[in-house]
Amino acid sequence: MKNLAPNLRTALLLAVLVLFSSAAELRAQVSVDTTLTVEDLVNDVLLGSDIPATNITYNGEPADSITFQIGSFTVDSSAFPIAEGVVMATGEITGIVGGFENSSENLFIDDPDLMAISGQPMNNCAIIEFDFTASTDTFLIDYVFASTEYPGFTCSVFNDAFGIFLSGPGISGQFSNNAINLALIPDTDIPVAINTVNSGMASVPENESNCLQANPNYIDDSIYFFNNDPQLENSIAYPGHTHMFTAFSALLPGETYHFKFAIGNAVDQALQSAVMMRKGSVTGGLVTTELQIGVDTEGFEIADEGVYIAGTFNYFIPEPMEQIGPDAYKFSVQQPSDVNVTYKFFNGNDPNAAELVPDACSIDGVMSGGNRFVSTSSEAITVETVCFGECGSCEVPLSTEDESQTKLGVFPNPSDGNFQIVPPIDGFARVQAFDVQGRVVVDTRIYVNAGNPVSIELPAKGLYKLRLGYESGKTNLATVVVE
Repeated sequence: MKNLAPNLRTALLLAVLVLFSSAAELRAQVSVDTTLTVEDLVNDVLLGSDIPATNITYNGEPADSITFQIGSFTVDSSAFPIAEGVVMATGEITGIVGGFENSSENLFIDDPDLMAISGQPMNNCAIIEFDFTASTDTFLIDYVFASTEYPGFTCSVFNDAFGIFLSGPGISGQFSNNAINLALIPDTDIPVAINTVNSGMASVPENESNCLQANPNYIDDSIYFFNNDPQLENSIAYPGHTHMFTAFSALLPGETYHFKFAIGNAVDQALQSAVMMRKGSVTGGLVTTELQIGVDTEGFEIADEGVYIAGTFNYFIPEPMEQIGPDAYKFSVQQPSDVNVTYKFFNGNDPNAAELVPDACSIDGVMSGGNRFVSTSSEAITVETVCFGECGSCEVPLSTEDESQTKLGVFPNPSDGNFQIVPPIDGFARVQAFDVQGRVVVDTRIYVNAGNPVSIELPAKGLYKLRLGYESGKTNLATVVVE
């Protein structure tokens, strides 16, 4: 498979095109718009803020033109985790709807940053670059990486890749312009590509070493992959894609940063890949929302492990909910505001644990069927009470305490890595520090007294986000710099 003959590769491509064409009508709820310039797409859709990007380029040229590689999209269905935003593709973006056509020309090639990720020569690259002055202390963007390389060329040399490269004050990385790559598999340094996040199974067994070299944990990381073959009705027309990932970095408000979004085909021009990025998410901040649920246990018994929650916010990995009453539970999750979240609840954490929501109550045509759906906000959320065996609400009292976020007092800032945090109230608290890629570098629980500083030491130069969370649900945040 490493040296796949071109005619065999072309034959497979034609077969895929037939499948896309025959299924196109099923995806009437997916649409793309190719009428906007790249500049308009960046400022009006991707950023969606009052602070425009500057020096915008597409494949190194001024971004005042229209291209078939970049456009806007909408998905009017909970079958896909992002409702609208910007799509970038190695071929025509119409491929996410169906009726995909391969590019007849070899577009921008051999981007050094994509080559560093993929380990292969690159073709048909789509690259957006721009400068942006931060208005908040957080950068984040939600995205989904999809490809028609799945499932037939998993662990092959056709390792298509995507990167979000960030450079600027306080940032020092290994990519062009001293940039770091924010498009990573959660809680790792591993970039997003065909051979790093997939079904966990090599298309040809003897090619497994390609995936192991790219990501030694690629089998376990298959939890982040969604097999869309056969294609889910009213979803995109790609046979496989990741769950929704969030690229995250701390920023210094008022400082200017350089962004580079890049996707490319590895080795050849066939079987395209795409990335879909949520509208307006670049300038948003992380918020902590609280999902609360009541369980009517009449005639049922809660498992010894308790009630568990899984959803797109945690890649469908079951996590325990906190019991806040006889039949009431809550779960706090840090995520972007105004994100469509698909979720489900389980009675216990056994592999065969029953969902608390019966099939009759679930939403048709969603990822990992049998889910409930909610649109989050910056405030605490009360989820409709779940009943076993029926779809109506239950009379179970829920906590109504909101969780708030305020600025956290920290001094000195900047510093050499030693900071003093000033807690605003007494209580048991969780002190966390996140680096520019969202990785936890400090995580400890202590009792704090209001006004009495608490010491924290950060490991290396750069930007960090500090979070002080109380058992009451109160949250304090700060961005600091280690010089």
